[in-house]
Amino acid sequence: DRYFENQLLSRIAEKDPSKALEFGKRSIEKGVSWTHADLLRRIYDKDQEKGAEFAAEILKKFKSDKPSAENLNNVSNFIGMGSSNADWVKAKGGKKRMFTDEQLRDLANVMADSILAREGEFSPYELTSYAGWIEKYAPTRMAQLNAKFSKGETKLLDGPKVVRAAPLGVSTPRPVGLGSGNGSTEAETKQREKEKE
Repeated sequence: DRYFENQLLSRIAEKDPSKALEFGKRSIEKGVSWTHADLLRRIYDKDQEKGAEFAAEILKKFKSDKPSAENLNNVSNFIGMGSSNADWVKAKGGKKRMFTDEQLRDLANVMADSILAREGEFSPYELTSYAGWIEKYAPTRMAQLNAKFSKGETKLLDGPKVVRAAPLGVSTPRPVGLGSGNGSTEAETKQREKEKE
């Protein structure tokens, strides 16, 4: 069971990040899951070098796997973590980033490949969040995505009705799966509360 495995690896990471890295590498051979984000964070918190090494292994696994819809959320979470971490390192003067700019670009390319390979429908939220990361780290891939969606080959779900996809625009990337859990910034949350009054 992956959850149990993650709990065990997280406890190991608290005491021995080198051993957690070793076990983490074996664990991702079966595929990268959301549980590896927590493990990466724990290893990185204990040893930035080991965390960056594990991040590189995760990226290598994403790149070696066939592009798939299942990858999208996981890749989005890792690119969000990496982007937030890069901002933190820049602001606080950390020593080592989880992902380099080149690795973040590679993650954005994996995301673009997965979107292009996916058949079926996307929700507008999905495309907006994914497009933001791609625009930020691999802007040249946006032309391919816009071409796919501007032809109307893929439809977007908008509640109970289906609408045609519009070309993807530039959106503000935000780390999906971090913070409050809903992707909102604190300012956006306060603004919504004021609007409710």
